[in-house]
Amino acid sequence: LLGYQWLTTLDKEVLLFWKRRFTGASALFFFIRYSALISYGILSFITYAPLSDSVPICSCAMLVRAQATLVMFQYLPWAAFAALRVLALSGMRWTLAAVVLVLSLGAPVVNFMQWGYNLTGINVPFVGCSSSVSASAQTHLMCVVLILRGSSGSDMTQM
Repeated sequence: LLGYQWLTTLDKEVLLFWKRRFTGASALFFFIRYSALISYGILSFITYAPLSDSVPICSCAMLVRAQATLVMFQYLPWAAFAALRVLALSGMRWTLAAVVLVLSLGAPVVNFMQWGYNLTGINVPFVGCSSSVSASAQTHLMCVVLILRGSSGSDMTQM
């Protein structure tokens, strides 16, 4: 689905971004568009490939960490865009934009916490490479609550 969306809008992307002067808005667009394509498209496809844990550069654990890093960094431009949007729509009220920025950064902070719980990858037969963390059920629940609370901050811009 992601690849289909990319192919069907490529002509508009070329017209609107590739043939014009490179600006901060175009950098934000390219980062959001291609980090999602790489993270969800390519790395998710590789997840189902048989990976050996004996080769460190091609291991399942390395793939899981790379994908987690890409997913985590995707939240940063979304948070910046949400804060800039609130800043523009609120008549340049910096405090409101700062609140939205802080709330929008809840998800990447929680995703970053998984590195402290020994994020690794395990090869599951017939499934492929899967992520694993050594955290309690209570910690997982706390992280879900924090992510939902943080995502509601960026959703405020949709009102």
